[in-house]
Amino acid sequence: MRTFGAGFASKLAGDSYLPILFCKYELVTYVSGAAPGMGTQTTTPFYWAEREIVFDGDTYEARIVNTSPLEQTLEADHQSFGSMGLQISNYPSNLAGVIQAGMKCTVYLGFEDSVGAGTVTDAEIMFIGTVEGDIEITEDSVSFGLQDIAHIYDRQVPDLIGRGEFPFADPDAVGDTKPIIMGRVRDHICRPVASGFASVLAIEGYAGNDYIYVTDDIGWWIKAHDLMGMGLPIYSDPLVINTVESGDSTYQEEQVDIDSIEYDLSEKKWKITFTSALQYNHVAGDTVYIQDYCSQVSEGYAYLVADHPVEEITNVKVDGLPPAQFYAYPNLSPLDPVCMTWNLPAGKAYIVVMTNPGGVGRSGSSGLEVQDTIAVNDTVDVDDTIGVDEPGHEHDTGAALTYSYSLEIDYSYFRSGQSRVYIRIVAGGFSLVVFDTDTGANVKGPYSFTSTSNTVRVEYIATGTPITQGYARFNYITVKGVRTDSAGGYSSGVASATNVVNSGEYIRMTFPVTVGGALTSTSVAAVYKTGAAVKTGAATKTGTVRLVGGNSAADVLIGNIVTCDVIGICDGSYGLVKPHNQILKFINKYAQNPIIGSEGSADIVEYVNESAADDYYDTLYNTDSASNTATNFYPDLNKSGTKTVNPSPNAEINFTSAQIEGCHCLDFAITEPNRFRDILGDMLYQANATAHWRNGVAQIRFVPDSPPEDATIDSSDIVMKTMSLARSKASDLATDIQVRFDYNSQKDYQGRYEYAEVGGYGNMFYKTKLDATRRVGTYSRERVYDLTMIRDQVAAEIVSKRLYDKFSAPKFESSISTVLKNLALEPGDFVTMETPIYSNAVLDRGLITRRTLEFGSAIDKRPDLIHLTVQENHTTDGFYLRTPTLTDSVSVSDAAPTLTLNDVNTKFQTLSDSISISEQINVNPGRLLTDSVSIAEALAFEYEMTLAESVSIDDNQLRFTGILFWDVPLTESVSIDDSTTFSVALRDSVFEDGVFVKTDKTTVGVFE
Repeated sequence: MRTFGAGFASKLAGDSYLPILFCKYELVTYVSGAAPGMGTQTTTPFYWAEREIVFDGDTYEARIVNTSPLEQTLEADHQSFGSMGLQISNYPSNLAGVIQAGMKCTVYLGFEDSVGAGTVTDAEIMFIGTVEGDIEITEDSVSFGLQDIAHIYDRQVPDLIGRGEFPFADPDAVGDTKPIIMGRVRDHICRPVASGFASVLAIEGYAGNDYIYVTDDIGWWIKAHDLMGMGLPIYSDPLVINTVESGDSTYQEEQVDIDSIEYDLSEKKWKITFTSALQYNHVAGDTVYIQDYCSQVSEGYAYLVADHPVEEITNVKVDGLPPAQFYAYPNLSPLDPVCMTWNLPAGKAYIVVMTNPGGVGRSGSSGLEVQDTIAVNDTVDVDDTIGVDEPGHEHDTGAALTYSYSLEIDYSYFRSGQSRVYIRIVAGGFSLVVFDTDTGANVKGPYSFTSTSNTVRVEYIATGTPITQGYARFNYITVKGVRTDSAGGYSSGVASATNVVNSGEYIRMTFPVTVGGALTSTSVAAVYKTGAAVKTGAATKTGTVRLVGGNSAADVLIGNIVTCDVIGICDGSYGLVKPHNQILKFINKYAQNPIIGSEGSADIVEYVNESAADDYYDTLYNTDSASNTATNFYPDLNKSGTKTVNPSPNAEINFTSAQIEGCHCLDFAITEPNRFRDILGDMLYQANATAHWRNGVAQIRFVPDSPPEDATIDSSDIVMKTMSLARSKASDLATDIQVRFDYNSQKDYQGRYEYAEVGGYGNMFYKTKLDATRRVGTYSRERVYDLTMIRDQVAAEIVSKRLYDKFSAPKFESSISTVLKNLALEPGDFVTMETPIYSNAVLDRGLITRRTLEFGSAIDKRPDLIHLTVQENHTTDGFYLRTPTLTDSVSVSDAAPTLTLNDVNTKFQTLSDSISISEQINVNPGRLLTDSVSIAEALAFEYEMTLAESVSIDDNQLRFTGILFWDVPLTESVSIDDSTTFSVALRDSVFEDGVFVKTDKTTVGVFE
């Protein structure tokens, strides 16, 4: 509900006023300069009014001939916009060339200081709009429409990735969106904005040729690399051609220097020319890539997480598998250690990880590979009751045993600076260096050898030199081995260690007693099996599969997808951001051409009831430490606390900050092109809020469970009793409401909320149908809603309950016309109003969905009127019949006492009157007159009713006292006896109570 200045409000509330409409039109023109870009922009204002006035020092010409009403409607996207029209006279000068589409026009409503004064002191802006394209020009006037200036805020969101901002972006990423994060998002797909330069051969390349053809459009390679304006081309580094053939010396990998890159029109392919001829043959499909174009390329490649800073990045995956190493930059700074060649824009969120964003494949051991640490935790045992019936058997145990081993070693490490990683196997006299970063040794398993020792020692060292900031760490090392002795005995063992930092240790593999004997004699014996064997236990899989390896630009292959879990808000803020605050941040960040502020940092949002929204969400999400009342309904679901005790969904995406407060209500990522207005509409819908665009500023109103009463409209304010009243159609109702949250086609997850009345437990449980079925008897109709911005059940419950309340029962909608004093009412406000078309009916705190401001016209003899469409609110008691307080007129005179009780319009009411009269007159010393009359009446009228009244007055001594009558005794006796019996016919059952007076021959269809 709008508030006005004191002077304007005072005149608006007066008994009479002199309203006047006037406007300021701004024409923007351009004056060319001597050269392109040298012109200037000029804004010329025009001032027009219904009659010539002076306001705020500006003179407004009498040019406004007519206006069309200002229409403002709360639309399906929970936003209200306005539109109106103006007709401007062409006298005294022609304005046909002045009125142009897109120009700004500000419309005022003011009050003239006095009749014919020609000055306006108090005025308010009614509407700010821009001229639409339909302009009607006649010889005497120009007519045009104005649309809400808020429409200029609409744009495509998010912005797109371009080569200018990200010169090293993967070709597939160019033209894709720069994601926007609002809240918490799982499995968010990132954009490759700094990838390697790679392609594949389109046709064979033969030894002796000094050129090759590639399949991809590599024209962007030419200008992608410009080191701080020094003009160094990207192909100053050598090109590697990696062959997919093997076993033939004529097919080998080689490096060549690039001379030029150009598009061959004859072949219709991109051609790379070298400074020297090829030494080997290469086949179509071989990978080609530029090597060492960035000194830090071994870190990986850069992926854009969000077009703004975020709070947290976790759970990074490459093609669904966790990488061995990655770097997260929630808010990239120029000081962060990323490749300077990439020249990444700061102030955004990135991941740097070893992947293959170029879209082509490469063979060879230095590419990415899968490290499989999956093992079987085998608890399978045999309950063996097998026995041996052996008449005789001898063993000779004198022979010496030897052991044959087969080992597998799985390990993962990290090292930086001057450091060393070393692994060696030792068993008796046997020794083998498996891995050594100093010597380059790297022996692949399995490792088979023979020894007289019955144990194996695996030494592993990870050491760094602190002076040179060296660092080395074994993430884990696992040894699995099998031992077979010379007598045929068999046994196995597994041992492992994790997180070994800057130290050297060893694993000693010991094996259990072997199954089998030593050397035997040649004595013969008969052996008989008895009993049975039964398997017990189970085998379960343990371990993980992860990506490791990758150390060159050749890793630009096969279009890997990088995902992560991320928490953030579009303006880079941290912590809990409630839904209405998310809406404010989104509008101020992404509205283009804002009327206040600048793009990216606008100030075009105001709250109507911010405290109500804060209190509501504090209660639901337990963020108000002073009043955690929501624990009664949602125990601990979003309890404020540290990450170790917080059971909120934040834990599902590995939120690692030290403190968590509640959770976000709206959680979504904008990764596909959308319209600003559409996104805002969904946010309002899922936050139970509305936005009224008043003169370019969004008035955000949160709609609580119990709406407030912004104003009251009595019958006296309704012009000429004009009104329409209707109820929801059956097709508008729903007998089954289904809501899905955190839902998409991949997860295929849905939550169901019916909100029917339920009771009982177990075998006694029952559920009642929705009101739309129970009360109205409408046919079955299901409604399904996708809450695409909501992840939590609590938030889904809030919206679902509102949907149920809105669509489960029929609602009234009323249209009225009222006077100008209700000018403060706007779409989205809640107003309580009488409905004269329905006897004693009240639309309680109804939602204004449409307002039409009809400006008065002396020419058309039309008053200033406001037409409102008011819809019953979402609660179940938004419309009711109010019992009025009735009064009866009483008139007492000396000649004839008169009492008028119960006229025709107050039938079927319960009446309670209490009248008491006490009079004392003392005009003569020694003479006192006291009259006392008391009437008490309580009547309840029924359909068949008899009324009997008896009134009597009896005074023992009545005297008239005054100047002319000193002591004149007066004897007076008055008696009134009224006995009336009448019957009231029943009303016609076709009509509902309160709509019509009784149906008879003379009053059929007459409104009260």
